[in-house]
Amino acid sequence: MNIGLAIRTLRDDLPHFPSSGLSTYDIYSHNVTFSEPYRTHFVCHGLRWYKLLASTVHSALNLAFVDTEVAIVGIQQRRMGRGGDDGNASGGGEGSTIEQGHEDRDGEDRGGGGSAEDMQLVVRWIFEGTPRIMAATGAHPVRSVYEGVFVYTFDSDGLISEHRLAQIHPEPPEVVSWLARVFGVPPRDPAITVGINRFMKTSERASR
Repeated sequence: MNIGLAIRTLRDDLPHFPSSGLSTYDIYSHNVTFSEPYRTHFVCHGLRWYKLLASTVHSALNLAFVDTEVAIVGIQQRRMGRGGDDGNASGGGEGSTIEQGHEDRDGEDRGGGGSAEDMQLVVRWIFEGTPRIMAATGAHPVRSVYEGVFVYTFDSDGLISEHRLAQIHPEPPEVVSWLARVFGVPPRDPAITVGINRFMKTSERASR
């Protein structure tokens, strides 16, 4: 199984995502799915669309923020229960925590026997950045901080078959809903559309 390779790659890629994007797509299945099922219900299927999404998010982060940082605060590998994915990033199934700095040398799963399809990887992260608007206007910079959880599931070959945004706090309605619109998912709240337009116009002026 390639889960150990996925862990090492994500550990290296995610902290550098705002500046460099993803370094490789070799750990992802050709049919990989990204989903945010709780607010926008946004879903995209296929590696081609996943690459486009990653590129769009990378560009949007650089449009909206400067001095960005991403820190991985925890990685947990866990085995799903008999009922499958419980949809809860904070529980369900047996698992083990992989400490930061601990090299998973053998690349094997830590949850005991079984197939890669039974495994989930839960990655907790913190994003920090200074809004570009504040930096451009000379206002006293106030760092924006978001905490989130990604949940990855695997196919029988140990490749990532699903990447789910399970949690993010505080919720960033403008960016999330704008991305949903880009990929064909309408905003759930009409008021968000006004916020998106205002955000995009302000960001465009600041980038000139």
